[in-house]
Amino acid sequence: MLAVAFGIAYTNYSEWLNTTVRQSWAHSPLMPVLPLIGTGLSPILQWLVVPSLALTLATRLRRLLLRTRRRTSRRVSIPRGYQCSLRP
Repeated sequence: MLAVAFGIAYTNYSEWLNTTVRQSWAHSPLMPVLPLIGTGLSPILQWLVVPSLALTLATRLRRLLLRTRRRTSRRVSIPRGYQCSLRP
């Protein structure tokens, strides 16, 4: 939630800086703009939808992996004298 709040705050600042101060770009007349803050609707929705979707998918994947791990949990012994080298 904190990352989303910072993302939305930065989006507001960035759009204000680039559209008002620098005037480096402007919103298309077709772009829906939030009336109180003047930020485009699309960037705000990106900060709300994408992190929420990523968190949901990561949580479901974690649960699936933990469930699979519990079912197939068995001890694996490493033979004595076995050495793992990361060098090519």
